[in-house]
Amino acid sequence: DVGDENLILARDLLPAGGTYIGLAPGSAGERKRWPLAHYIELAVAHAKRGRTPVFFLGPEEESMQYEIARAVPDALFPEQAASASNRHSPLLTIALAQRLALGIANDAGGGHLLAAGGRPLITLFGRTSPDKFKPPYGERIAINARDFGGTDISLIPVAYVAETIDSVLEGEVR
Repeated sequence: DVGDENLILARDLLPAGGTYIGLAPGSAGERKRWPLAHYIELAVAHAKRGRTPVFFLGPEEESMQYEIARAVPDALFPEQAASASNRHSPLLTIALAQRLALGIANDAGGGHLLAAGGRPLITLFGRTSPDKFKPPYGERIAINARDFGGTDISLIPVAYVAETIDSVLEGEVR
């Protein structure tokens, strides 16, 4: 239970009627991060298709907000909204994640919080093992850099992630 206060705030921040695509570009380790430019390219492409990119930025990633907002004017940053300020609550993140069509995340804590929202989640893996670290609950899709020739997460093509998003939204899980 995320609490009524968080559910109400999540509804205010992500009102009904939108197709929200959650993006969690952070990770404690740099080598576990898919390049921010890839997240931005993905967000721009989906915004052009009428979907709303929703970025989940932890305290260590808040410096990314300016660059993302400049490149993706339609992007939302609900955890940085004035009404959510000073919360940095995992329960609010989960409440927001419940309102997403799906989420995309690196193999990191942010992805586990999005997964706890119960919506489909695409997790991007580089050096770590999807079998060991993929969140164990809900609809989970792992995309592994090894399938693209190595363990560097940047090897995962934006086009492949975009196709996977479309497959999930169309009900054709890979």
